[in-house]
Amino acid sequence: MMMIQCRTIYMAGSILFFTAAAAFPQFLQTPPDLEKLIIQLKQGDTKQKRNAAYQLSRLGPEAASAVPALIGALKASRQDPQIWFHSITSIDRIGPAAAEAIPVLLRELDNRSSQKWYRTARALGSIGPAALPDLIRILDDDNRRERTGAAKAIGWMGPEAGDAVAALIRILDDSEEQVRNESREALGRIGESALSELKHSLWHRNNLVRIGTAYALGYMGREANSSSPEMLNLLLTESAPEVRATVITALTRTGTEPVKWVALLLTELQNPDELVFNSVVNAFLKLSPPETVSVPSLTELILSPDHSLSGRAAYILGRIGPSAIEAAPALLQAINRGPRLESSKVYRESLVQLGERAVPELLTEVDRKSLRSQEDLQWIVECLIQIGRPAVDRLAALLPNSSKRARLCILDSLTGIGPAAEAATPDLYLMAKDPDEEIRASAISTLSHLQVPIPGFLKLLDTSMTDGSANVRSASAHAIASLEEDAEPLLNRLLDSMNDPNSDVRLQVIRALGSIGEKAEKAVSELQSQLDPDFAIQLEIVRSLGKLGNISASAVPGISALLQGENIQLLALESLGRIGADAKEAMPEIIKKLEHSDPVIRAQAIQSLDAVCDDHTLLFSYLREGLNDTSPWVRQAACGALSELGTDASEAFPKLFALLDSDLDWRKSLEALRRLNPKSTHHLIQALENKETSVRLFACEVLGRMGNTASDAIPALKERAQKDDYPFVRRQARNAIDRIQKKP
Repeated sequence: MMMIQCRTIYMAGSILFFTAAAAFPQFLQTPPDLEKLIIQLKQGDTKQKRNAAYQLSRLGPEAASAVPALIGALKASRQDPQIWFHSITSIDRIGPAAAEAIPVLLRELDNRSSQKWYRTARALGSIGPAALPDLIRILDDDNRRERTGAAKAIGWMGPEAGDAVAALIRILDDSEEQVRNESREALGRIGESALSELKHSLWHRNNLVRIGTAYALGYMGREANSSSPEMLNLLLTESAPEVRATVITALTRTGTEPVKWVALLLTELQNPDELVFNSVVNAFLKLSPPETVSVPSLTELILSPDHSLSGRAAYILGRIGPSAIEAAPALLQAINRGPRLESSKVYRESLVQLGERAVPELLTEVDRKSLRSQEDLQWIVECLIQIGRPAVDRLAALLPNSSKRARLCILDSLTGIGPAAEAATPDLYLMAKDPDEEIRASAISTLSHLQVPIPGFLKLLDTSMTDGSANVRSASAHAIASLEEDAEPLLNRLLDSMNDPNSDVRLQVIRALGSIGEKAEKAVSELQSQLDPDFAIQLEIVRSLGKLGNISASAVPGISALLQGENIQLLALESLGRIGADAKEAMPEIIKKLEHSDPVIRAQAIQSLDAVCDDHTLLFSYLREGLNDTSPWVRQAACGALSELGTDASEAFPKLFALLDSDLDWRKSLEALRRLNPKSTHHLIQALENKETSVRLFACEVLGRMGNTASDAIPALKERAQKDDYPFVRRQARNAIDRIQKKP
């Protein structure tokens, strides 16, 4: 109780303190000296004038007596934007009492600065009706900027500018689009007092006037609701698409009762004009509630024999979203009637936009008798995947009690959704124990695409590797491969499965062993022993031994022997390269492949030799030969390998620079030269003339880094700094010259 009382006293004291603090400045603050500010604005230096104009802008109407000084500041401050800005802001905030400034402001309406033009129009609008006669007169002026500014200023006045309505309507067909835009917006701002004349101008003979009128009515919003009958009548006879589109948009904004024009909108769907269609779409999206107002009518159109009309209705239903769920059966029916799946794209996209509520409908479609295979269901799976995470809970809930075909469809969909489907994990574990082997295999595959906890998944996979179904064992081994190093606890299980009676299972097991990496060292001998005549198995073992890297060194003789086989030698070369320096004993066989007739084999031999050979001198001799090969694949492989040799590759610089002129090789050659950092000014000067911008830029950069040792390149750099087509090359050339000429 005591604590409560203390807290109450504290809060009361706090309130008193803050109240006093809020009032305290009122006793200390001194009101600005208006006369002093006026004198500063007239006679002060630039800084004082800026401050005075700013202080006056904060006073609002209280600064009315400063208007003459502010007018003078506007006239004299054309060279100082801050003084001008604060002065015009002051006049704007003073409002009607600043009427004396009207003549000066009217002259500013022709200002070329859009910021000043805008601020001037706003200030005139704030002054109000006193400026209206002059502004109405200017609406007929020959100067486009002044007409636009006058319309803008009148718009700022809002309802006070009722006398300008007729003049504004008159310029709705102005030759300048900006004038038309400002005049129709001004009419919209004026509001109710403009309604009568706007209703009349809806029937004007000029299209632009009708467009501007409809826009103005739409701008007013519900204030122009009484104009709805006239606009609806206009749509019955109007032929100009742009007018129709603007009227439809205006009807949407004025709050026209949906029952009065849904039928008209449905008719407008047949209008081929894209502008009209877009306005109809937006109108339907704003009709509320959609499920009772627009969805039933649009749903009926989906099955129209007119495919264009049907597609448009489906598009709008999709944009409406989940509220249009009752259209799902019709959308499915439209998909089924199409001669080709491509023609049903709009219906499928609409189903996706209906969201998770469409999931049961899509799964019901799965069990249609006319769907003969899993491939026939692919479009349904794609729809469910596109719905994504929102569909997961419904898919998981439907999984246990659906038909086999539907369950497979759900599993494929969850696989496609990926980690976002993590919430379905418990249901997937149940499916992994389903009596049906296809369901079990598919559930395991799906789990491998989700971010499920590793320990529990490993336990499931360990059990599934002994499943009676080869499909399940194969899916399990494939899933193990996806875990990579995390699958090490299952290494023994995989080794036991190397002798699985099913060849597909053995293939997946071998892939899984390769994915584990260095932690699978004990698998090397087992993999070697399996290099049997089965070619598919042989390929997979060689690939996996390569993935295991240098721990596969003991397998090098066996892999080298495979270099004699035409169909496996490329993979064998790649694997030897992955094993690296520990495959050195295979070098003689690798070198032989440098003479192979197939350039792909020669290119891979270069890459493998680069990885295996630790004798840079020997390696360089073969790589230099590779630069002269007839195949670009081989030349580019040699460039890549040379880039790793550093200074040991300097003798190859002439050839690498020569390859910069090759359309096929210049990128790889430039990449090598960037890493090798050549110092030959002779070759770099030549590179300054290369047709490739990147090469010229590179030459400038390197010459600049070389400093005064590259002084002989200055004439070529000067020419590049003056004549290059690209400014960044010219700039880099100038930078290089500066660095070269800089004294050490």
